[in-house]
Amino acid sequence: MHEEIIKKMIAELDRDKLEDSWIRKENFHRNDVVKKEQCINEFIIVLEGVLHIENKNFHIFHFFFSGDVVNQQLAKINADNGLDLICDTEVLLVHIDRRYFLNFATNNTSYLQWLVEATLNNNKNLYSELIKYELSAEERIMYSLRYVCDKSNLNSEQQKIPGYLHKMKLAKYAGVFCTVLYEKLPLLIKKNKLEERNGDLYLKKNKE
Repeated sequence: MHEEIIKKMIAELDRDKLEDSWIRKENFHRNDVVKKEQCINEFIIVLEGVLHIENKNFHIFHFFFSGDVVNQQLAKINADNGLDLICDTEVLLVHIDRRYFLNFATNNTSYLQWLVEATLNNNKNLYSELIKYELSAEERIMYSLRYVCDKSNLNSEQQKIPGYLHKMKLAKYAGVFCTVLYEKLPLLIKKNKLEERNGDLYLKKNKE
């Protein structure tokens, strides 16, 4: 669903709510932790910013960007594995009561369709995150960089890796040791897949 349509949907839900808790917005700062228990009876729309889900060993499983949904499925994963939602940038979230949304969506099936599609998209993305561990270390690094750049809508030929994805965080997301990452980055630069300028990494989008 287009960003403007999502904002329109939220405005309609906010206008018709009977309880303040049914729709609420919440701002977070970089490195803040989002209470995962909130996802049990609610789902969350990321209106602005970037956040990720990580385990107690600080391994990063997935990133969420503007327009993404954190739903009950991910709350269940959190409960089973002790994962946390961590903000990478300033973040604005909208919490929506699940029952209220489903009742509202019975009169507007496009909203229900949006939730189903968002859930299916989460399933697809999480599956892709799992199968990336069958790739080599270089391929995992490139997959991780491409995913973040694509979701960040960086469409230029040379995509600057966002500042929040520093090298230590990239290693945690790609599932490689920092020593391996520092070994592979010069090789990827030599293969013309990456470029480093003034300490910043750039992904060469059209290079395989």
